[in-house]
Amino acid sequence: MPDVTFTVDGKKLTAPAGTLLIDACKSAGIEVPAFCYYPGLSLQAACRMCVVRIEKMPKLQTACTTPVTEGMVDDGVAGDCAGAQGDDSAFARQSSA
Repeated sequence: MPDVTFTVDGKKLTAPAGTLLIDACKSAGIEVPAFCYYPGLSLQAACRMCVVRIEKMPKLQTACTTPVTEGMVDDGVAGDCAGAQGDDSAFARQSSA
């Protein structure tokens, strides 16, 4: 597959098209917290620990089920890929607890 270029926390990254955002971040050394994601098992997106805010998408997305695409911008972060310090992400986690 061809490589795509995307942005996470202001950093330009490259990964093969179709790579899950959580895997692309991990390959770039960006840690994404997740309880329910295990490579090789079916995707659950149940824990919502890996939610991210992606430009031009109206709702928070789960990094464990979102494939990277050309020009994608993960802009809802303040310190890491998962957006743990982002207001929407923090609210989503508190609401689900």
